[in-house]
Amino acid sequence: MNFTTTLLIAAITAGTPILFAVLGGILSEKSGVIHLGAEGLMLVGAVLACSIYLQTGSLLLAVLAARSICKPAACCSLCWLL
Repeated sequence: MNFTTTLLIAAITAGTPILFAVLGGILSEKSGVIHLGAEGLMLVGAVLACSIYLQTGSLLLAVLAARSICKPAACCSLCWLL
């Protein structure tokens, strides 16, 4: 693969979590709620989930810890899946 293809793949991979947060923000803003920190909360939740999983080895505990930190952002960004 050349440099351009590798860069494009890396950009799509790195931008996907932020895209989910943006979609959740758009949906929550349509309902009248403005949540400016959704992207940051989701990224902090992802880092927390990774660290908890590496410490304990429990996927359930990692997801619960991340949800406790970023519950509003997770609810807003995942509601489009329902």
